[in-house]
This record gives sequence, C-alpha cells and structure tokens, in this order.
Amino acid sequence: MKKTEISRKEPGTHKPLVGGSNPPAATNTLRNTSTDQGTTKNLQASSHKCSDQGIRLKQAVESFLLSCKVEGKSYGTIECYTDKLKGFLWYSRNYNWPDDIGEITTNHLREFLVYLRESKHRFNSTCLRTFQPINNTTIQKYYRALSVLFKWLINEELLDYNPLAKIKVPKAEKKVIMALSQDELSQLLNTFGTSSLSE
Repeated sequence: MKKTEISRKEPGTHKPLVGGSNPPAATNTLRNTSTDQGTTKNLQASSHKCSDQGIRLKQAVESFLLSCKVEGKSYGTIECYTDKLKGFLWYSRNYNWPDDIGEITTNHLREFLVYLRESKHRFNSTCLRTFQPINNTTIQKYYRALSVLFKWLINEELLDYNPLAKIKVPKAEKKVIMALSQDELSQLLNTFGTSSLSE
C-alpha cells in the first residue's frame, strides 16, 4: 500500500490520482467554463447573424417606412416612398420574386424598372393613371425610393450589398420651352393694347 501511494505521488507519473483530488477537478472546471463561455459567444454571434438574415421583403419595407416617421421626414416624402414601394411589393409578389430581401438581385430590379416603362396597365389597378404611359421623371421617383430603402437596409446591417448600385439613375425628361414666333408675339402684344405698353 505504501509503495503504491508513493508511486502515485511521484512527479511525472501519468497515472490518474485516486480519491477526490481537487486541483485536477478545478482545472477541468476552468476548462469547461472557458469552453462554455466560448460556446455562449458563438451562439450569440450565430443568433445575431441569423437575426440579420432572412428578413422578408414586406417586413423590410414596413420597417423602413417606420424609420422614416421616426426620423421626422416630411409627410409628402413618406407618402411618395409608400406609394412607390407599394407598387414594388405588388410586382415582387406577382412575379414570383424570393420572399427574402437578401436574395433580390440587380436583375430583379432591372426587370421592375423595365416593367414600369413598358407596361400599358400597371399593378392591375383601376386607377386611371396606371393606364397611362409613365415618364422618366416618375420612374426616377421609383428609383429614388428603392435607393433610399436599400441604403437604409445596409446601414441597419440587414444587407451586405446594394443590388441597385449597378443601375444608373434614369434620366428625367428635359422640358423644352418653345420660343414664340413673330406672329404669336405680335398677337400677344395686341391683346394688351398699345396704350398699356405706352404707360
């Protein structure tokens, strides 16, 4: 018995100590605690990552519009964003887009902008304006609403990239003011009368 006990106490031995040896238990506890802390951090990081992924398109738009109200944007601006993004959501539902906004690609957005330009009846709406051709100025407003939306999503760390970034801003029409002809100018002057001009 004595020889066995002495051999167990010799340094360098690889045999496990018998009995309730506290130091190794404490070491194991520290190791387990360290492992548990590492696991907890990994779970938290994984949970944070999961929360940043898989956001639905409709939820993203609603959260964005809510943020606009909190930031105190004007009523007109919010109404414009709401109107344009409503059409965007309609198109995404009816043309079988992915429900996860993270899966929306640049081509998806190009298709939507082309739809706005070429469709003779937009969004299956009964509103008279949806039966009329859309001009570049209005398409530009849709683009602006989408641009603000995706920039907000990136700022909120809900997206890693902006699928609209590769699409150039549609050019708005330039209004050309036609000059009056000599006859039209003379007719305009005659409507005022020569007396009013002399005064």
